[in-house]
Amino acid sequence: MSPGGAPERSACRHGRAVPPPPAVAVSGPAANGGRP
Repeated sequence: MSPGGAPERSACRHGRAVPPPPAVAVSGPAANGGRP
């Protein structure tokens, strides 16, 4: 479980960290002018 859980948790954290940045970038410009 340690070797299998460690990589799985790392990927989960990386996946969650990737969506936030792009979502914020789109939310910023989208909220400013409404266009991407």
